[in-house]
Amino acid sequence: MFLCSLLLDQCKKSRFSCYSFFLFSFIFLGTFPALINAADYSAWSNSKKVYINTKRLCADVNGNVLNFPLLIRLHAGNFDFSEADSNGSDMRFNKSDGVTTLNYEIARWNQDSSLAEIWVKVDTVLGNNSSQYVIMYWGKSDATSESDGAAVFETSNKFAGVWHLEEEGDTIPDGFKDETTNAFHAKGVGLDSNTDVEAVIGKGQQFAADYLELPDVITQPGWTFSAWVKKDAATVDAIYGFGPKTGTNPSVTVLYTSATGNLPIISVSGGGTATAVTAISPGTWFHITATQDPDYNYRLFVNGVAEAGPVDVRGAMTLAEGNETIGANWASGAIANYFNGIIDEPRISTSARSFDWIKLSYATQRPDQRAVSFGDVLGDWQYNRDMTLNTTSSGADITSDLYSFPVLVRLTSENFSFSEAKTNGEDIRFTKSDGTFLFHEIERWDNSVSRAEIWVKVDTVFGDNNSQL
Repeated sequence: MFLCSLLLDQCKKSRFSCYSFFLFSFIFLGTFPALINAADYSAWSNSKKVYINTKRLCADVNGNVLNFPLLIRLHAGNFDFSEADSNGSDMRFNKSDGVTTLNYEIARWNQDSSLAEIWVKVDTVLGNNSSQYVIMYWGKSDATSESDGAAVFETSNKFAGVWHLEEEGDTIPDGFKDETTNAFHAKGVGLDSNTDVEAVIGKGQQFAADYLELPDVITQPGWTFSAWVKKDAATVDAIYGFGPKTGTNPSVTVLYTSATGNLPIISVSGGGTATAVTAISPGTWFHITATQDPDYNYRLFVNGVAEAGPVDVRGAMTLAEGNETIGANWASGAIANYFNGIIDEPRISTSARSFDWIKLSYATQRPDQRAVSFGDVLGDWQYNRDMTLNTTSSGADITSDLYSFPVLVRLTSENFSFSEAKTNGEDIRFTKSDGTFLFHEIERWDNSVSRAEIWVKVDTVFGDNNSQL
């Protein structure tokens, strides 16, 4: 391995007309031997590290989070599905010690589309950390699946109900599976085979004049409800509700309302409301979380941020009244406030989850999933090179920080030896100075003329800086 410095002076030709420099590393490897650190998986032919980044720019979680279900997304850009079993039965996960096996659940595995979503239970996610990783193994043709949703979403870990909503829309009893051992399966009302659609985490359900009926999941004070939602229009829509079908006893509804400028609210009939501050615009995914502590204080979170509460708006309510619904709520003896849009991954817990738990859930599930990245052992690459991005007056002359910025990297025979890399550049990787992998796209790789253009997504480009690693 050798190291050398390379000052890129071409960034002013960025198509985004924002000239910036930043220091990061790119690495490349002729061949990548499998990482087999655990004797238990010595027969598996492939492995890869999955990093969890809880630092400020990724998850901004300072405290440790225990027994956390981590979402791992696989697609053609980060995983070769031809190397695994056709249904993912050979997938396995270990802690970084290479010994401790982690429970996991394959929520979806679509070999034809090269798409998969897997939940892995991590005993401790370290706060303010970018070096923690778990090891993913695959490549053993005779392996049998160990996927187990109940082992990931354990009731002892306060999970009361978890619905992935991967099923085709239907109206049969227990048609939508609860992953916990509580078996609080949901029944669709008005849903059909056309309502299962692509969502944030695999499939979700498209709601209009339909909803899900739940058993009595919440039976005592102290709970958390969360879901991903995308509205079709600015209307008064209920995400989740519970309470009596008729009568005057209070009910609780988590909903949007155009009367408050499309702000999410918790509404307790006979008690009051707690209103968030972020407007929920149609056509955009949002992560909504509502909590109630044992003293009936309500909080509302939008995209991992606490925006309302603690507010005691219980009215006369003591315990839940049942009749729980997703996608609508009961009001004056009738179903009302049908949700118009897509709901995905609704969950209910039997405690008010911590701020760090809620923030980490959003950060690790969001569509761009900045807090979870795929990596390999850097020591297995033969070559690497440092590159400096300069935002001072002698370079890009940018004084403000830029976030999630696509940096253009140009390679030529003058600054790169194409004979040292694979013919299509597939072994190229980019990292920050701390080893965190960066997403990249090879727009062109032409060995015949020794030229390549690569876009690298840098989470933060610091203004007026020429030395940051």
